[in-house]
Amino acid sequence: MKNGNDNFNTDADALKSFNYKQELKRTIKFFGAFAVAFSAISITTGTFQNFGLVLGTIGPLGIWTFPLVGLGSTLIALIFCEMSSLMPVTGQCYLWVSKFYGKGLGWFVGWITFCYLIVIIPSVSSSLGPVLASLFGVEATPHFITIVGVSVLTLQLILNVFSVKLSSVITSASVVTESVGILLLTVVLAIAAFRNGAPVSNLVAVNPTVSGHSLLIPFLMSSLMGFYTLVAFETAASMSEETHNASKNIPKAMVASIVLSTIFGTLFLIAAVLSIKSLPAVYSSSSPLPLIIESNLGSVIGKLFLIVVTVSIFACGLAFMTSASRTVYAMARDNAFFASSIFKKVDQKSGIPIPACVLLWACGVMFTIFSTPTVLAIASAALPCVYYLITLISYASVRKNIKFKKNNFNLGWLATPLLIITIVWQLIALGVLSIPIEFRSATVVNICLAILGGIIYFAHFKNKIKTNDRNENSELFIEESNVI
Repeated sequence: MKNGNDNFNTDADALKSFNYKQELKRTIKFFGAFAVAFSAISITTGTFQNFGLVLGTIGPLGIWTFPLVGLGSTLIALIFCEMSSLMPVTGQCYLWVSKFYGKGLGWFVGWITFCYLIVIIPSVSSSLGPVLASLFGVEATPHFITIVGVSVLTLQLILNVFSVKLSSVITSASVVTESVGILLLTVVLAIAAFRNGAPVSNLVAVNPTVSGHSLLIPFLMSSLMGFYTLVAFETAASMSEETHNASKNIPKAMVASIVLSTIFGTLFLIAAVLSIKSLPAVYSSSSPLPLIIESNLGSVIGKLFLIVVTVSIFACGLAFMTSASRTVYAMARDNAFFASSIFKKVDQKSGIPIPACVLLWACGVMFTIFSTPTVLAIASAALPCVYYLITLISYASVRKNIKFKKNNFNLGWLATPLLIITIVWQLIALGVLSIPIEFRSATVVNICLAILGGIIYFAHFKNKIKTNDRNENSELFIEESNVI
């Protein structure tokens, strides 16, 4: 691959080998794919949405679950790098399971992925409510948060329908605002903490309401912030058919996005906790991070940083809607989605699956109106664990039969231990996010969604989908192995 044309031809050949044709416009390079993943992860969105929950469950001590979850997510990303390099095609986990294991299980993974996306998109949009309330000095009432959520979803739909290039520009710009903004905020808060003489003991402080009790369960529950935030790195793979030299750029984008997000997020949380002036005031606040920022930096500078946070959260939701529409499109073109003839349509001029975008907007509006931010956050943290786990187990069952092409990303002998570690890790994560009483309402929602998916599959899709096509494309991967 010596030039852009060679990359494009190779990308087109990859699509053709899977019996797909190039319909989406290939306009994205490495940074664009990285921007989609980094924006979808969005450490500002995850931390601002869930920092209050961490303080309420155990206190500042809970921030140390964040780097731990980040390590687990990085290991999963490395496994996903192999799959995205073998199949540089839009559809991520749905496609990987369908091609490596079978379309029946692939459909279920696609269904759970779709459920996650229609929950996370309104969850992200609603998280702008408290930030904007702090920014404008108004009360973050449920009605206000709902209005903000619906308005943001509508604007994101308009941008997605208008141009994928414009959406890419916004998400790319948000990488700068989020990374520079969060690093600058980290430095400023660290300086403030040093000047105020904040005790290092803040980093292991425990909320008085849980003192004297076992800290294990509250500590594990606080990991919700990490599991909510440090996922969706595979959204880069949803842009495979729009990315030049996807088999190389997508793996790099996934790893870079999750590693940088883990590092930046951990440093920010440490600085934020160290700069807390009054732990009781922060415990009782409905918007603890905005309170910490404004109490240290003053109203004017604090609001400037909240504007940066607003841009980052908006771009996160935009990236999710972009990625989700491609997932719906990928399933529809395989006739594995409702009204496939409608949702596989791509606008010829813009190269955008507009019907899929509209569907996601409608689902997002419904969840915004009829659910709560807390339930959405918990549900959207657990769902990726389900389809990640199925994807990892499916891949583990067939990897030994795959011989990699010379230019494929290949973990070599490390793949087997990493697969074992990540599968066990996801089982633990599912338990942590499902068993505690406080998470039960979201667990019930997720179980109902899974049961509904099973009913829909057996009632409608089973006869349409061949389930005995394991490794139907395995011949595409039989070539000389070369570990990189």
